[in-house]
Amino acid sequence: MLDADREEEKENQGEAVTLITIHSCKGLEFPHVYIVGLEDGLLPHSRSKVEGTLDEERRLFYVAITRAMQTLTLSHCGGRKKYGQLMPCHPSPFLKELPPELVELADEKAKQPVTVDSGKDFFAAMRLAAS
Repeated sequence: MLDADREEEKENQGEAVTLITIHSCKGLEFPHVYIVGLEDGLLPHSRSKVEGTLDEERRLFYVAITRAMQTLTLSHCGGRKKYGQLMPCHPSPFLKELPPELVELADEKAKQPVTVDSGKDFFAAMRLAAS
């Protein structure tokens, strides 16, 4: 019965956001994939270094990034609150293993000026959405 309900949901979904863990995404594909929390200690998990399972963590990362059909966005933060104190975070070492020609840093993209046409299109879309 639950499977029938899920099939009906899939048919009526249209555009939707799906939140899943890296462990459960094997075999699935999505047009746009966002992977957040790519910090050392989260991916790879801090225990993986002690337990010697770094290769398994790397495999999970590979599975996650290959779920993207059109775009892949990876993010990490500079700090997280832990027990009420802001603790610095460092990017996952796996990010350094990505081919540099495939990486576009958000800081660099933000420094590029917006073209007049793209600005007009953006505000036209906003006006249309508001009406």
